[in-house]
Amino acid sequence: MTYLRLKGQGRPETFHRAAHRSCRYVIDVCGDKPLTDCTKADANKFRDDLIKRGLAGSSITRIFGTVHAVFNFAVAEVGLSTAAPFANVYYDRNAGVSGLSSIPVQDIRTVQGKCESAGESKR
Repeated sequence: MTYLRLKGQGRPETFHRAAHRSCRYVIDVCGDKPLTDCTKADANKFRDDLIKRGLAGSSITRIFGTVHAVFNFAVAEVGLSTAAPFANVYYDRNAGVSGLSSIPVQDIRTVQGKCESAGESKR
């Protein structure tokens, strides 16, 4: 994949795996077709499949970001002028996302104090 050869230099293996996985998802749902044949209907079908799989909104956002980047890169590489079907696809970005609660500062200070005490007792 040209995208990974040019954009993936020095990137971690997870970057490469994510690009392969995200593109495989699109091909599985929409078929392996020329870039100019990709439509907003394909993007919506792809979105619906990701939602049906039970992915959280944040995961869908990450996957769409990767697909959008690869698509735009490929279009630019071959000099096509086509719409970006994977851009501006609506879905609930907060669906399935649980809020993370922060650790109270006093609890952090308690743990820090215990760690400092343990470090002094080892001396």
